[in-house]
Amino acid sequence: MQFLSNLNVNASDENEVLVLNALPTNLQKLSLNGRLPEGASWALSPLFQAVEQNLCSLHLSWSHLREDPLPSLSRLANLMDLCLDKAYNGEKLEFLTGWFPKPKSLYLWDMPNLKSLH
Repeated sequence: MQFLSNLNVNASDENEVLVLNALPTNLQKLSLNGRLPEGASWALSPLFQAVEQNLCSLHLSWSHLREDPLPSLSRLANLMDLCLDKAYNGEKLEFLTGWFPKPKSLYLWDMPNLKSLH
């Protein structure tokens, strides 16, 4: 699947953990609807490093991450569109200067524990 540029992976329900062994390196758009393995290291794994240069759109739903995913996701230098829907269970999200240098759209919703956004 070397020419695949758009991938949408859906869990059967909100509690199913998505287990991905590889991603096509030419991916430009990725949508993951399901729980991700615990810990922030998933976005720093070789799995995501393979798509780091090409990925411009990322949609995470039902992930229920406990750690702020933004430090890891900020490594996606070409990311223009980011959507987090039930993706984070923490209380604070923080965007730092220099992160996401090409933003076009940001969608944050259904994160009932989120109390501050910086």
